[in-house]
Amino acid sequence: MNPESFAREYQDQLVKIDRAWACIPRLLPPANNWLTGKVLTASSKAERAVGELNSAGQHIHNPYLLIRPFMRAEAVVSSRIEGTIASLPDVLLFEATPQTEPQKPHVREIVNYVDALESGLAAVPEQPIDLPLIRALHKTLMSGVRRGEKNPGDIRKKQNWIGATEVTPIEQARYVPPPPERLNELLENYVSFFNTPTDDIPVLIRLAMQHCQFEAIHPFADGNGRIGRVLIVLQLCREKVLSRPLLYLSPYFESNRAQYNDFMLEVSTKGAWAEWIRFFLEGVEQRANISGEVIDQLRDLRAVYWEKIQSARNSALLLRAIDLVFSEVLITTARVASVLKISSARALAVVEKLQQESIISLRSTDKQRNRVFQGVEILNLLDKIGASQPRISGVS
Repeated sequence: MNPESFAREYQDQLVKIDRAWACIPRLLPPANNWLTGKVLTASSKAERAVGELNSAGQHIHNPYLLIRPFMRAEAVVSSRIEGTIASLPDVLLFEATPQTEPQKPHVREIVNYVDALESGLAAVPEQPIDLPLIRALHKTLMSGVRRGEKNPGDIRKKQNWIGATEVTPIEQARYVPPPPERLNELLENYVSFFNTPTDDIPVLIRLAMQHCQFEAIHPFADGNGRIGRVLIVLQLCREKVLSRPLLYLSPYFESNRAQYNDFMLEVSTKGAWAEWIRFFLEGVEQRANISGEVIDQLRDLRAVYWEKIQSARNSALLLRAIDLVFSEVLITTARVASVLKISSARALAVVEKLQQESIISLRSTDKQRNRVFQGVEILNLLDKIGASQPRISGVS
């Protein structure tokens, strides 16, 4: 890091380490220079959009049908930011046929992300988001994957840095996080701020501060970005901003990656909290609106499917099968039989009826012996959840 890139009043954050300088981020909460009219306006818009998303999620007959595919769409994009390339159908296919589908290394990383997110969501109603939980999430995320040998779940004991590539030397690093001996105080402050709601700072603004601080601390040898994005979802649900995990920011961060990195860096170098917070809130607003639109479209699609089968024999059973398609998107006859607790022959008849009504279609690459069916229209709508969206307004 170049000390000259730091404003004079923020150069006291720099410490010399070996061949470079590292940054010690200031403790939370920051000074009130973030409190501007533009930030408060962005906060109001984001709160309104999240409120509407929460309402949309509560007005569908079973929001759990959306949680699973939404999570996996998020996992694909969040992992893609870190160079993990696999598609949503790749992940769903592996989950639909775990005994026969070869597990690709990148798919394992995405499945780990989903497992970490699900375990965190199961934990937060009963416990605070403390350091043991964060370490457990990291262990789940990084176990058994590339670079997973870097002590999953352990706070780093060596210096790391962020460069243009993995081989960028520390002297040329864009950002050098605090050295290991400074992490305890920073993490204690971070966790305390995370778990101490205050009326002085609206929850979405506090969430923006928390995310930036976690990335600045960079407490693990690897996987910090993904854990930081998991924590956003956990906090939204823990503080009951959302009753269901239906809002994900990874597509916004990915499509605005340069701004994402620049704004967070300028918090460290210039204390530019207002610009970062506004950028974050605009992402919340944008992604909440997109998620709400997709929920509405999925609800309408389910109604169309219901119309197709309501006059059929066993319509109640068919509707349960349709809900399985919404939840899992890719299905097999064996899975239908297992979930609906029906015979294989009856499950085959159900699958054939759904195929006849164009609700599902056979994947062209699948063998006759182990056929997998997919809800194509559902997949197309889920693409919007994972699609990158450029920032609209920009910060002036």
